[in-house]
Amino acid sequence: SARDGHVMKNGKLMDIDKIEKKFSILGNFAVIVGVIFAIYQINIAIHAEKRGIAIDVISKTKTSEFLQAQTRLASLPECIAYKNDASLLLYDLNYVLNTYDIVAVYFINNIADRCIIKQGVYQTAIDFKKVLDRSDCEKDKRISFDRFIEMIGDVNCE
Repeated sequence: SARDGHVMKNGKLMDIDKIEKKFSILGNFAVIVGVIFAIYQINIAIHAEKRGIAIDVISKTKTSEFLQAQTRLASLPECIAYKNDASLLLYDLNYVLNTYDIVAVYFINNIADRCIIKQGVYQTAIDFKKVLDRSDCEKDKRISFDRFIEMIGDVNCE
């Protein structure tokens, strides 16, 4: 029974204020644990979203249209298709470079998982850089792509 702010426990009177403080400490501890758990769950969700974005972005470099354009560009200057149609060359260059620029923006700004992007496009991007280096593609159109190529080599995914 309570008498003037006291409770009986094991034949002893306990101060209600002490009981309230103990419950308050336990409550604060539970809140702290909950916040830590929430932060952990948010980090897991962010990483899962980055993986999904990376898979979506690299899938743009796996379409048949992209692969055909990149294959035609890789075969320059031998490619017969370009001898009669310079507009096809320009279309392929723009299409492939724009696709890699999209990948580069996601990579450079750390929007997507960098290791998945590296595993998905590293070698083909390096091969495309060789094509660009021997073409007349203006450097100002490749700023994101060139930065992407510089950065992707430094990513350690082991």
